[in-house]
Amino acid sequence: MNAACGDVCSLSSSLCSASCTTCDEQQVAGADTPVSRRYDMGATSGVFRFDYNTYTVQDDILVWNGETLLFDTGCVGASDTIYISYSSTSSIIRVDVEPNCDCIVVNGCTGTRWRFQLYCLNYTTVTTSTTTTTTTTTTSATTTTTTRTTRTTTSATTATSATTTTTTRTTTTTTTATTTTTTRMPVNLWNPTINISVARTHHTSTYIPETNTVLLTGGTDLAWTESVHVSTASSTVQGSMTEIRAYHTANRLSTNFVLLAGGYSVATADIFDPIAGSVTGTISMSVARSQHVSATIQYRGVTKVLLAGGVGPVATGDVYDNTTNKFSPVSNSMSSARWGHTATTVSNGYVIIAGGRNGSADGTETNSLDLYNSSSNTFLPIAANMNTARYQHTATYMPSINAIIFAGGWSLINGFLQTYEIFDVATLTFIRNGTMLRPREWFASSLLLNGRVLLIGGNNNYMNLVACEIYDPSTNTVTAAANMNYARRYHTATLMTSTGQVMACGGEGAIRASTTCEVYTP
Repeated sequence: MNAACGDVCSLSSSLCSASCTTCDEQQVAGADTPVSRRYDMGATSGVFRFDYNTYTVQDDILVWNGETLLFDTGCVGASDTIYISYSSTSSIIRVDVEPNCDCIVVNGCTGTRWRFQLYCLNYTTVTTSTTTTTTTTTTSATTTTTTRTTRTTTSATTATSATTTTTTRTTTTTTTATTTTTTRMPVNLWNPTINISVARTHHTSTYIPETNTVLLTGGTDLAWTESVHVSTASSTVQGSMTEIRAYHTANRLSTNFVLLAGGYSVATADIFDPIAGSVTGTISMSVARSQHVSATIQYRGVTKVLLAGGVGPVATGDVYDNTTNKFSPVSNSMSSARWGHTATTVSNGYVIIAGGRNGSADGTETNSLDLYNSSSNTFLPIAANMNTARYQHTATYMPSINAIIFAGGWSLINGFLQTYEIFDVATLTFIRNGTMLRPREWFASSLLLNGRVLLIGGNNNYMNLVACEIYDPSTNTVTAAANMNYARRYHTATLMTSTGQVMACGGEGAIRASTTCEVYTP
């Protein structure tokens, strides 16, 4: 197939069902006849989506770029969606189908069916060359002197004449400047999917930039941790915490220090070294906390972690100080006990705490806010309230407009919430509101490097979601993002700052708890 069909668009043979066309995203289907389809992707590098289904009778589908085999299904009866990257001197992608590949051994040589679909590029690199020509003219002058002597009987006369010859020589210098322009089209895809060691819900995830990995800790009935590697699409089990922890919090303070605090009836915090993969110390808190919130505060050279609220409900707070390596209580209580609320670090050592439940039953959702002031170690009530009481919502700080988006959640009065509200940090007032594409509770959100906010999965009317959307603070609009490969709630979302990608891990899926992570590329 490879030799017969070749890679040049003008070539054809009886084995090739179609000449080369531009990417059209049309589905190709067939049966017992071998097929080769060639596509001009319009760029010599990129990432594209490829869907295939060989059903029950086994076929082999191969994807080529020049002489490089990018992907081979093998001789299978299966279906999948994958994302393929390539980089070469050729923009041609060729797809070869070898039907009935097991016919000699098993099935005879007829009776199969198959289909595939190749999508256009999500990412392209375009190189342009600009040539500049510079002309330089050089002039040289040559002087010739002629002497003639005339003699008479009385005198001799000498006459001198000067002849000047001018020669012009032109030198042309050509300078070629090559400018490479990379056009990064929005990729907007979830890939790859990475298997993890165990299903996790109500766990934590923390980005470790030194190793470009994501640390997962705990979850329902779990004490052990693992490190997820994006580069190899794999995970490595690491050491266990000192307690089973779920509904706990994780805050990275330095290269070798992640603070893992609370959990079911747990009044301690472990100091975990993500490089060594083990616990290096344990610190006592003032009270057991779960479904509380945490916020890292770096102010005036001191790093602190605030823990606030929790199931009970609890109205108090604890503060970890890296200079003393211990917790101390906040001087006063919040204006309301809270659990299922949010805490968002902003400037000047402040933390904004919002919503949650102030009781143990449905209907105790609150719309109130508190401010934590690290300088005075006190909670202060904020006069402004959210328009809607929210529980299990998200809160994301957007530095481009110095504001927080409170999105989604649940309340007994309004059910699953589809609204969002924008809180201005400078004035401590609400300045905008709007509607998401769908209601969400128990979802995750992440600030992207482009300043937008990705809203991921969750629960709508007791159905777990694959759907995602993006809020743009510059336009106060929401648009659809690519769907995840798996539905998720009770999951985590972690921004990987080195690449700008977001990793979603674990959670409850459509049927059961998930044993996968997947990576979003904006």
